[in-house]
Amino acid sequence: MPSHVLPPSSSFTHAGRTIAYRAYGEGALTVVLTHGLLMDGRMYTALAPTLAARGFRVITVDMLGHGESARVTDMTAHSMPAYGADVIALLDHLGVAQAVVGGTSLGANVALEAAAAAPDRVRALFLEMPVLENGLAGAAALFVPLALALRISQRSMQTVAAIARRIPRTHFLVDIVLDFARRDPATSLAILDGLTFGRTAPPADQRRALPHPALVVGHPGIQRLARFGRGGGADGGPAPFPARSGAGTAGPASVRGARVHDQGLPVRRALLCALGCARVRGR
Repeated sequence: MPSHVLPPSSSFTHAGRTIAYRAYGEGALTVVLTHGLLMDGRMYTALAPTLAARGFRVITVDMLGHGESARVTDMTAHSMPAYGADVIALLDHLGVAQAVVGGTSLGANVALEAAAAAPDRVRALFLEMPVLENGLAGAAALFVPLALALRISQRSMQTVAAIARRIPRTHFLVDIVLDFARRDPATSLAILDGLTFGRTAPPADQRRALPHPALVVGHPGIQRLARFGRGGGADGGPAPFPARSGAGTAGPASVRGARVHDQGLPVRRALLCALGCARVRGR
């Protein structure tokens, strides 16, 4: 399948929530990718086929209110723990006992929630720019004004969305931007309200206790948020995933056994290497 051709969307219902997803490739190891806030699984239009071509079964999921999943305007339906539970329900629906779970920003936090809720269902974590304690102020500065703008301009935003939906899809990077304009503004507002007033991620003590190998991708400053040693994992054992050499320090947002990867290096190569390690660990 050419990388720009999307596989058909499927869906399932969990606790009254209709969740959409797409499946790429076949393989013994399943990788679930979760998207960023107010985006959808199509942000992985390039990455998902790349991983599938290397022998992984890749599932891109649209969280509730995103993409082709149900549009729900009740803010109480949108929370990180609920999104994490939806990922575990997706594994149940697919009959997958264990998967690598990861994503970007919101998706990274959802992966953490899934691992905290059902640690035995997650083989490893891929966390790109998770929003943790040190990022809350920045996230609030960005999304609170956005929620206010949506609240006072829903009618005009509905018109903008109707026009944007008429624009044909072209390149996935262009469509990532346009998809925000295509969204139902009432659903976007409910998502922002629900996530703003709920917890952002599992508490720090729960994250430190997670036993999963993790690849953490971010700017150099994120290194102080993950625990990793010079020659091995957090417990002195073999490093679960390769990363740049160096010593990190345990911080309030630590993920036990994590390795940090700087975005200045090829992320795709690091992820493929990490997934290879996860595949070997499962044998």
